Amino acid sequence: MHREIIRAIECINEAIKLADANVLALTTVSQLEHFKQKLEVALDLIAQNDLPEKQNRDLGISRVIVDQWPYDSKLGVIIVEAEQAFKGL
Repeated sequence: MHREIIRAIECINEAIKLADANVLALTTVSQLEHFKQKLEVALDLIAQNDLPEKQNRDLGISRVIVDQWPYDSKLGVIIVEAEQAFKGL
C-alpha cells in the first residue's frame, strides 16, 4: 500500500542525488521532483485518512511514464506501481 509509495519516493531521491545518467536520459530532475511531490501528497492523504474517491486518485504520473519512458525502466516500474497502489486503496 503506502510502502510502494515510500519506496518510489526513496528511489526518486536516490536517482536525483546520484544524478543517475540512465534516469536523466529519460526525464529531468524537475519532472522527478514533480512526481515526488505528487507521491508525497498521496502519502499525506493516506496518513490523514482523507482519501479521495477511487475515480479521483489518478496522479497522472503513470500516463507520462508509459507514454515517454522505455518499458524496461526500473524506476518507471517502481513509480507506476506506487501510483497503482494508491489507486487501489
